[in-house]
Amino acid sequence: MSASLSNAFPEDMIEPVPKGVSGADLITGISDELDAKLFGGIDRKAILRSISAAAGGGFSEASIDGLRKHSPAELEAAVSETKAAYSRAVDFMATELHIPSDKQVPYVNQVVVLAEVFRLIKHLTPEQLAAVRTWFWRTAVAGYFGGWNTGNMGSDQKAVQSFAAGQSKQIASVVQNPGPGIWTTQQFRSNAAHSKILILLLAFNRPTDLLTSQKIDTGDALFHGNTKEFHHFSRATI
Repeated sequence: MSASLSNAFPEDMIEPVPKGVSGADLITGISDELDAKLFGGIDRKAILRSISAAAGGGFSEASIDGLRKHSPAELEAAVSETKAAYSRAVDFMATELHIPSDKQVPYVNQVVVLAEVFRLIKHLTPEQLAAVRTWFWRTAVAGYFGGWNTGNMGSDQKAVQSFAAGQSKQIASVVQNPGPGIWTTQQFRSNAAHSKILILLLAFNRPTDLLTSQKIDTGDALFHGNTKEFHHFSRATI
């Protein structure tokens, strides 16, 4: 059992998981399917949070621990729902947000909430899609998921439920406008959240190369993410 799974399933709960079901069984199929979409690197703990919510719990550690109380049939249903939700969520990220792979996702726990949206709403309207795009960029730029705690998990789950039920036209989230300082005070590193956000914003606006005036294949350039491709984004024009 991997370190991430050991954290999610402590030693004292490995045996109580229903017979025939292990922590790996709960997520391997989902990870394999996401891998085909270039999102197989999504943290397994994030997937467990979503399985927990699909099983009627929440996103927290305590809710994950409660998975051992469910029957194999209940877990199988929760995993099936989660797999479908993650498939739609990563398609949304790739097509609507122009995020080519899991390496460019600013905060992994954004995917947890996003998957819950697609679990509860099978077919989003254009207005709902616009609301989800707004939510994604606002929470990303504000760094909201940089300190996601149990209280945030509960409020975000309720916000998604309200949005899915049509009680709210937006996904409520308490975020503050960070101001332009986020682009000048943060160190620019390829694996930093705000660096990823800036590059995604550039990619979203379909940049062209200054030397050739050709549109940059942002999916390919971002997927490789190395010095060979990175120069495109420092020389790009929008």
